[in-house]
Amino acid sequence: HKHESTLRRMLTPLTPVERNSAPMFRREFQMSARMMNSMHEEMLRAEGKGWSDRLLYRLFFNKDATLDDAARFHKGLQKVAAASPADFVALRNQFLSDAMNASNPDISWLYNPIGKSLVRIAMPVYPDFIARVFDVAAYVQLIRAQLEARLANIAPDQMTSFLGAVGPDARNPYTGQSFTWDTATHKLSFTPMSNHPWRTFSFSAFVPPPSVTATR
Repeated sequence: HKHESTLRRMLTPLTPVERNSAPMFRREFQMSARMMNSMHEEMLRAEGKGWSDRLLYRLFFNKDATLDDAARFHKGLQKVAAASPADFVALRNQFLSDAMNASNPDISWLYNPIGKSLVRIAMPVYPDFIARVFDVAAYVQLIRAQLEARLANIAPDQMTSFLGAVGPDARNPYTGQSFTWDTATHKLSFTPMSNHPWRTFSFSAFVPPPSVTATR
């Protein structure tokens, strides 16, 4: 146990700043804005474009409307990314629902369809990136729970009550409750919020039975 303080320090839960990926989406918006401005300027400078072509271009791609749409989209992502783990799932689902509704082509898509498509092309990817950050934060706390159980030399049949008494640093940050314990496999686990090829996949950590020397 001489290294337990060091190990606990290494497994300190991620802070709100550390798990907040909102700054990345501010930079993504800036990059998108530069791309859209560049595309707009290039189109207007293109040789051989008459007034009718330019009129159609403005109908199918309006730079200002696209930038406004992109700003709303990225602000929504920043709100999700800055959430607490307990609020993340509800906010992510609401964002996806709103984004999907806005992505369904309807009569409004007669105006600026290229711009709308450009804004929404990365919609399924970004929320999952945020979820992976939150899963990393949850995994750190899963390993912290594994550490605490091993340091306390907890027997498998006592694990449920032990987990119910541990502090928040060793709990599932999504639920605020203890991690799932499987007595048969001696594993702690939680279901990730990011997409995974295997629907039943979960992050897990093995907790061996108490050592003989430690129980003497």
